[in-house]
Amino acid sequence: MNPAEVPSVIEFSDRAVPPGIRPALEAYAALLLEWNRAYNLIGPGAARTIWTHHILDSLAIAGLLEGSPVADIGSGAGFPGIVLAIACPDRRFVLIDANGKKTRFLERVKRALGLTHLDIVQARAGEDLSISLGSQMTLVSRALGSIAYFLEVSAPLATPGAQWLAMKGRIPHEELESLPEGYRVERLWQVRIEGIHAERHVIDLRQTDPAKPAP
Repeated sequence: MNPAEVPSVIEFSDRAVPPGIRPALEAYAALLLEWNRAYNLIGPGAARTIWTHHILDSLAIAGLLEGSPVADIGSGAGFPGIVLAIACPDRRFVLIDANGKKTRFLERVKRALGLTHLDIVQARAGEDLSISLGSQMTLVSRALGSIAYFLEVSAPLATPGAQWLAMKGRIPHEELESLPEGYRVERLWQVRIEGIHAERHVIDLRQTDPAKPAP
């Protein structure tokens, strides 16, 4: 394993949630449960684990964000984008998803929580999006697919010097060994969430030559 791929450890628990954002996170969870009955935003049985497996898991990476705006590619029900937008009001966020039901839900959350620094875009990942994302940005994905796919579909949005954060379960060794040309692993974290026994990892990826546009 490359030295850059030796994981550092992030420990996170409910006790680490800043008190000032807890009410907004709880309101988001309540909206998710309400809308899930009709829209099937999260899988069966997920209601019991929203807080630990989704909200805390998303919140644990807030300190890893370097850029602004932050683009959540394939945001789904808003993980991690909504959670991160609640935690980081000083950054701009763009949540991108192709599913109309999910983007309508995200718009409802935006209005209900007053997240004025958040934009919702209904589009398929990889489409030519007519949005300006600025010169220094972070792109994040959670359960989107392979790292290669994440890089491929987000590359048209990326600017030189962009940061990619891929949220994964186990370390995807085969994916890391076959990264697309032009990318490297900058850093790797193991995320330990109290109440979650499954493995969690976050991979920070960069362009090998940040002066060039993404491939």
